[in-house]
Parts: sequence; structure tokens; C-alpha cells
Amino acid sequence: MTEILYVMIGGFFGAIARFYLSTLINRITNSLFPYGTVIVNLLGCFLMGIVVHFLNWENVSALLAVGLLGAFTTFSSVQLEMVELMMKKQKMAFIYLFVTYIGGIAFFMLGLKMLP
Repeated sequence: MTEILYVMIGGFFGAIARFYLSTLINRITNSLFPYGTVIVNLLGCFLMGIVVHFLNWENVSALLAVGLLGAFTTFSSVQLEMVELMMKKQKMAFIYLFVTYIGGIAFFMLGLKMLP
């Protein structure tokens, strides 16, 4: 039961952080391409790599990895934006797909391996 509480707390803050950061980035870039979601997801993958590298503690892992970063990097936003770009017949949909998924894996590995 304690783990569920940690996931809830982390998820609460992760979702809020995702909303504000992606909204801010999208306002700054003012582009059809969803830079906010891409940057948030890449940052979240990088941070997840660091968390996985350093933490094996059950409660901290539940708070940070599953809760905070799980909510921060939700990929349901990616799916929505991908479909919207495809429906508008935007060629950038494929760039978005590549950057999000391949970039996410690369940034996760960077976060995992860059620290001793």
C-alpha cells in the first residue's frame, strides 16, 4: 500500500510538471511541431536512465521512476499529436515519430551510462 501512495504522489507532480513545461515550450516555439512533448519526453527518458542507474530502493523507485517520471513522460500525448499530424498530412509526423522513439531510447541510455 505504501508503494501506491508513492506512485500517486510522484504521478501528481510529474503530470503537473509535464503540463507546465510542455505548454511553456510550445508557447515559446509557436510551431505546429509539438516541441514541448518531444523535449519533455527526451528529458524524462534521460532522467529515468539516471534514476535506474542509481536507485534500487523500492519506495524511491516507485516515487521517482514509476510516479514522477512515468507521469512526466506519458506517451499518450505523443500518440494524440502523431495522429493529428498524420490527419493533416504533415510530413513532419515521421520526424516526430523518429525523434520521440529513437531519441527516447538514446536519452535513456545516455542517462543510464553517463554516470559512474
